[in-house]
Amino acid sequence: MKYRIILAVVLFLVSCKKQEIETIPESNTPVFYMDGTWAGQHINFTAGDDGMVMNYGTETRNGVHYSFGEITNGLNSIKLGVFDGHVALETFAGNIKIGDTLYMSSKFTENLANLWKGNFANDMSISNVDWYVNGIFKGSNQVFIDEPGVYEICGNFTFSNGDSRNVCNTMYLGFQQDLNFAIRHFIADNGDVKLWLDGDLQNFDQVDWYIDDSLVACSPNFSGNIGANQREISAIVHHHNGAVLKKNIVVDGTFSGNFVEDFDINKLVVTGTNWDYGVGLEVTRNGEKFSSFEVANYKSKLVVKEMSIFETNAQGQIVVRINAEVDAKLKSLQSGNTVNMSFNSFFAIPIQN
Repeated sequence: MKYRIILAVVLFLVSCKKQEIETIPESNTPVFYMDGTWAGQHINFTAGDDGMVMNYGTETRNGVHYSFGEITNGLNSIKLGVFDGHVALETFAGNIKIGDTLYMSSKFTENLANLWKGNFANDMSISNVDWYVNGIFKGSNQVFIDEPGVYEICGNFTFSNGDSRNVCNTMYLGFQQDLNFAIRHFIADNGDVKLWLDGDLQNFDQVDWYIDDSLVACSPNFSGNIGANQREISAIVHHHNGAVLKKNIVVDGTFSGNFVEDFDINKLVVTGTNWDYGVGLEVTRNGEKFSSFEVANYKSKLVVKEMSIFETNAQGQIVVRINAEVDAKLKSLQSGNTVNMSFNSFFAIPIQN
């Protein structure tokens, strides 16, 4: 599954390295700058003035690639970035062009997932669940996720009879999905099991069913017998455009209540806007840090005014010089105060060839 972001002709984030553009002499016409208002007062950062330099690079935020440009002198800085779009899709979304509007990645007012043992039908048979998010222990029994991302969620389930199971699944939260389904199952007293997928599966090519890592069928549904055993079931769905998604559950043929349902039961219905191609803004003023990710930025936006190729960096990436008009709200990470910011800017952002 590819991660794709499009900005100018194509914008696809691949490197986690940061490149620094040499300081521009003050006598030159500004090449990279930000000029606008901060809480109604004039503000200007220009590469080449006051020790300011233009940095650019890509990083991963909550499992999603994020391309950015940053004008900074250490004490003061402005960092403008764009998330990869359609991280769980392979369909081509088209180019982002001059004149297009991108919206700020607004803070969701609700949680996106409630990882809670009480969501599982066999809650009374589960004594404890330790939740790990991207390999980091987040808590037992109930954990909330409130920011969009692509997360590797693992639950270490301990059942009332002392048995345990570790089950992991990828969860897409706050980004669109091309494949969106849940594994369902029914098991009879004699161990006959029926497996099927519930959800949007209009354009899939194949479903591969695995029992304890052994391939047992390539079909939309599966029927078989697992006997009086506990089995891990995996479904790998291949979309016709190349997208692939794997999901895992546990089926209990011993009828001890030691099964694990599809993790999708932990997703919450939310009203916020997805973060595909969402914009982020982070500002440091006199050492105080402000972020647009902490504010409900529903009406904030970036308008693409101009674009041109600036250079090719040492990693072989094309660096685009983009002129953008931005309007956003930011929140201080220290005081909690909220400020409005509007500006015109030229930033450098790396893209794939």
